[in-house]
Amino acid sequence: RSVNPKVRLEDRLIGSWKDPEKERKLAEELIDREGVDVMTFHSSEGTAIDVAEERGIYSIGFGYVDHAYSEKFLAASVFHWDVLYKGMLQDYLRGSTIRKSMYWWGAPYGAVGITEYSPLVSQEVWTMVGETARSFGDGWDVFVGKIVRQDGKVMCNADERMGDTALMFDMDWFVEGVELE
Repeated sequence: RSVNPKVRLEDRLIGSWKDPEKERKLAEELIDREGVDVMTFHSSEGTAIDVAEERGIYSIGFGYVDHAYSEKFLAASVFHWDVLYKGMLQDYLRGSTIRKSMYWWGAPYGAVGITEYSPLVSQEVWTMVGETARSFGDGWDVFVGKIVRQDGKVMCNADERMGDTALMFDMDWFVEGVELE
């Protein structure tokens, strides 16, 4: 929303990590009924990206990308689990981990990244994403500052940071601009 305050995110839940038929149906509905112009997913299959390819709309991947798509596949987030597991094992071997430890390892630790960009992604966007990634490395936190949920209730004030417990156990809401059917 920092780039386009009018953007809407339409979210549909399939209730499973792996249900390609339901994922396909919901992806098709989002395109046909809601007119989405960029598709992504958060499941094990990526069927939504296949639908986006078939329909000629833009897409953004999630996690591992195992085959080539058209240039309309803009990029994908990637997770480097080896980085996280190595850190967890090192903590364990040092005796410094406890059962309820939470690991919030992201970009600053090299645990999260982005695949190569499509040639359709402008240099301006590359630069903006790179600057944002560097700010994570410099300690910037996306959960600092005013955060408003869908119904307008302020969940985090401008001078606050959402705590780990709230993020892990109490976040049963979506931010303003996210629409869930």
